[in-house]
Amino acid sequence: MTVSEFVNKWNGKKIDFDKVYGAQCVDVCKQWESENGWKITHGNANATRYNADGVNYTYIFNKPWNAPRVGDIIELAYGGYGHVGVVISANVWSVQVFEQNAPIGSACHTRSYNYISPRVVGWLRSLKG
Repeated sequence: MTVSEFVNKWNGKKIDFDKVYGAQCVDVCKQWESENGWKITHGNANATRYNADGVNYTYIFNKPWNAPRVGDIIELAYGGYGHVGVVISANVWSVQVFEQNAPIGSACHTRSYNYISPRVVGWLRSLKG
C-alpha cells in the first residue's frame, strides 16, 4: 500500500488497531505496518527506536544532514510518551506526517513539523518494503 492510499483510506477517521487505550498515535503506525505486511511494533511512541531489530527495521537518528523517507515511522519527543506518525514527505527543514491524537482525541490528519519543535528524535524504516 502506498502512503497516499493509506492517507486517503484513513484521513478523518480514528484507528484503534490494538484495542488498548483508544485511538493513539501508535495505532496509526501499527495499521500502516499491518497493511504493508510488516512486523507490528509495540510499546509507547518513545520506544520506537528500540523496535529496530535489524531484521525487520532499522532506526535512523535525526541529524542536520538527513531526512526520513516517505513511509518511515517518525518519532517525536512530544509529551511524556512521545509521538509517532507516518512520513508523507520530508526534506532537511520539515516533515509532513500522517498522525492522530495530536491534539489529544483528534482523528487521523496530516501535519507539518520542523525538526526542532517538537524535537524529531529519528525514524524507523522497514527493511521489508
